[in-house]
Amino acid sequence: MSYRRLLSIGILFCAVLLFSAPAEPPLLPASEDVKSDLWSAFSQRLQSDADFKPLAFELFTPELDTAFLTADGQTAVLWLALRDDYGRRLATEPGLALARRTAAGWQILLPADAAWKEVFASLPQQSLPSEIQ
Repeated sequence: MSYRRLLSIGILFCAVLLFSAPAEPPLLPASEDVKSDLWSAFSQRLQSDADFKPLAFELFTPELDTAFLTADGQTAVLWLALRDDYGRRLATEPGLALARRTAAGWQILLPADAAWKEVFASLPQQSLPSEIQ
């Protein structure tokens, strides 16, 4: 192989690597302390909003499965699981809630909230499953 051909392949390889880098960082796993704060905020939101309680939460007990933070730590994605009366986790798709960090703590957003679309649109797209993008 000639020197020019090797150089061309090397430049092409470097260009592919540079242009294929993700534009936005993915979501980061939340620490146990942050998960605890998020779960407290979620529980308070459900208790304070007596008019809004999804039927699933009437029939089953929600719990925080996992949580992720954006790179700036100001937005969180909560994956929720459901448990039945016997304590068994249901084999369902996880529920989704969002949270924004404010001066007063975490503000939980549910799909029916007005700010949901704005916060959801600000999340890195490659971090979410394709079914909900």
